[in-house]
Amino acid sequence: MDKVRSEKKAYHYMLEQYKKDGNKKMVSEMEQYYDLFSGENNDIDMSCKKMHTYFAKTRDKAMHENGVGTLHNMDSVITGIFFPTLKMTDFTQKERLNIWRGKSFVSKAEVSSGNFKAVDVTKQLDIPFYVLTGKYDMTTDYELQKEYFDLVKADKKDFTHLKTPRTALYSKNLKEQRKYFPKT
Repeated sequence: MDKVRSEKKAYHYMLEQYKKDGNKKMVSEMEQYYDLFSGENNDIDMSCKKMHTYFAKTRDKAMHENGVGTLHNMDSVITGIFFPTLKMTDFTQKERLNIWRGKSFVSKAEVSSGNFKAVDVTKQLDIPFYVLTGKYDMTTDYELQKEYFDLVKADKKDFTHLKTPRTALYSKNLKEQRKYFPKT
């Protein structure tokens, strides 16, 4: 997956949505970062201070307000994801906490802050490879996920585009969850 291309697509989509909605405040806020996402350049500095400010101050808010973030109809990370993951019975309490420990770890890794391209790192896997993408998910662009999936060689792989607004991990549909995260 190409983080820079994905972020550029999401940024331009959200900016256009705010323009269509007439949300001048968010258009103005988003336009402060236009230079980061303009042009054909796919080598933008994902680790620069201005990009960190965009991620910390604007991106998640814009993702959630536009319904293209982690969950389609989410108002708050705390009530929309954090509390529900702590209540999931298919995982132990330690596993539920490790979801958030992992998120903290990944936020400091190159995959989050650099110009990460999964295809530059992994083209062959000796383990099953599953990609789950949600109908409204722009956190990681669908087309780019599919492009990467098609390039990766693995004995067992599956690409699933979930038609529901929830991704399988956070789904209330236990049948959907267990398809991808069976109990052992």
